Amino acid sequence: MNSTLYLCWRLLVMFCLFAGLLSACGRSGRTSTSATSAPSLAESGKTPTTAGFLSPLRPDLFTSPLTSADMTTRATEIVRDMAALGLDGRIVFHSERSGNFDVWIMKGNGSDLRQLTTAPGVDVEPAWSPDGQRIVYDTSRDDPQRLSLYVMNSDGSDQRHLVDLPNGLCMGPAWSPDGKRIAFFSNADGNYELYLVNADGTELTNLSQHSANDSRPDWSPDGKRLAFISDRDEGDNIYVLELESGAITRLTTGFFIDNLPRWSPDGDTILFVSNRAGGKGIYKLPASGGVPTLVVSPPQNDDSPAWAGGGQFILFSSERSRDWELYVMRADGSDIRQLTLSEKMDRFPVWTP
Repeated sequence: MNSTLYLCWRLLVMFCLFAGLLSACGRSGRTSTSATSAPSLAESGKTPTTAGFLSPLRPDLFTSPLTSADMTTRATEIVRDMAALGLDGRIVFHSERSGNFDVWIMKGNGSDLRQLTTAPGVDVEPAWSPDGQRIVYDTSRDDPQRLSLYVMNSDGSDQRHLVDLPNGLCMGPAWSPDGKRIAFFSNADGNYELYLVNADGTELTNLSQHSANDSRPDWSPDGKRLAFISDRDEGDNIYVLELESGAITRLTTGFFIDNLPRWSPDGDTILFVSNRAGGKGIYKLPASGGVPTLVVSPPQNDDSPAWAGGGQFILFSSERSRDWELYVMRADGSDIRQLTLSEKMDRFPVWTP
């Protein structure tokens, strides 16, 4: 694909994505959806399939509509299955199961599921503070045409405004390892750029100052670098920003859509999503640069990966069995198990001990 055609195609994708998000934010009541949503099976004409469903537990439940008894049985099986896997801690994510996108929390084994937000508008893309005591997230509760950042305690209490930018969306927050700062991206200046803000909402700083689109920042474990996505050269590729010097290093190349880089706890590997194999899949890349490798083959519309269990596991969302659900696998891509089961979308899981 030549550069002109690629640019046109990419702009179309971006327009559809954010037009859908703004449309969702503009709906009133608790029935709004966001651009992260996908059409229902009935709307899309899809037939539920067990293709790619790797959990050993009851794949037959996904070949027909689920009854209440099926849901209860499957939920019990998920918790038992996850207990055998041994992932502890807590997982925060956003879900449409309430009829609107809200922030939810559960234990690492899929039990003790609780809804944390209920405000009108969408609440999405939650991220933990390093101590696991607070959660930052995007919300449209103050303005249906914009996304602001809010923070709350891990039990859902003390939900309060952190930062917004009058002319744009604030998205993709990531808490620094020392807990003092939050990185995010916004299109307030016309294109998407990286920002930093103190955890108390002070000292907002634009890190990019570039005409390209920079997005999806993620911190290195030492807090000295940010991995991010940019279209400044070709495609949407992964770059690393040295915060002290401002030096930028490019890690991936090609006319692909790389997205959502996630630094491993040991600092050696960056997890990300890409369409390099055609469908959307999860990849690993040495943090020093190198050749990306597909974690699960073939890709099955797998998205929003996150490290868990100190780097032993990978959480992700996928449409591989029925609709958008949460899954966990070992870091080498083996032993994939389903974490959630609902008639609505569950996405963007993030783990804390």
